[in-house]
Amino acid sequence: MNIKRATYDKKTIDAWAEKINIYRSKRGYWKNIFMLIFVFCCFSLIFINDSYIPYIIGFGFLNFVVGLYLQIEESLIFCCPNCGESPVGFADRRSPMDVDYCNNCFYWLKSPYSSDQVKKV
Repeated sequence: MNIKRATYDKKTIDAWAEKINIYRSKRGYWKNIFMLIFVFCCFSLIFINDSYIPYIIGFGFLNFVVGLYLQIEESLIFCCPNCGESPVGFADRRSPMDVDYCNNCFYWLKSPYSSDQVKKV
């Protein structure tokens, strides 16, 4: 990845970190619990009935729909604080929370000079 014109702005980085913290505090924990309950219910339905193929197809379809919804939701919630656009494209498989810089305005969303990175020994 060759970024020659990325702009470092502390306000943008702080606003991005605040968005991520708010999202994780409100939705991150409950979303994981909901998905675990959903998976457990779908797998328990498979073992109740002998003909389990329709349940597997239904589970696969529901899993696809939920995953697509979550991807679209994250791309709409996480907009760049500088330009207001999503830092990842619609077809991009990455989560916007994992992006280091905005692909539209080339502003850093996470500090490239972060001191909290794990040091290699």
